[in-house]
Amino acid sequence: MLLALFYYEGKNFYGEKTSGIFETENKNSVAKKIKNQGFIPVKIRKIKTNSFSYKITTFLNKVNPMDLAVFCGQFAVMLDAGVTILESLTSIAKQTENRKIRDTIIDLTWHIKRGYTLAEACRNHHYIFS
Repeated sequence: MLLALFYYEGKNFYGEKTSGIFETENKNSVAKKIKNQGFIPVKIRKIKTNSFSYKITTFLNKVNPMDLAVFCGQFAVMLDAGVTILESLTSIAKQTENRKIRDTIIDLTWHIKRGYTLAEACRNHHYIFS
């Protein structure tokens, strides 16, 4: 399975906008993920990994280490308490204010529901979980 990076923009029925990057198989997969988040895809384009825009977007998609540490701490506590991976991720996503982390958690959940392992899902976000 070859993965590519896609930049997306979406809008919901209330006019709220979202945008970001998914690393996935194709545009259809990106569109499904956007729809699962309650948004209508407005723009989806493949990013060339050797381009300047790729390097900029990778830099901009880095998350604050403190926010990532908070996520990891919450995740560890929930798993230690016996909460399943999917339930933990879903709960954390609902409470997370950082959009980049929330979108990433939603994508992790999407992949896990489709049979991917947590490690495989995290590999799709190597710019966060490196």
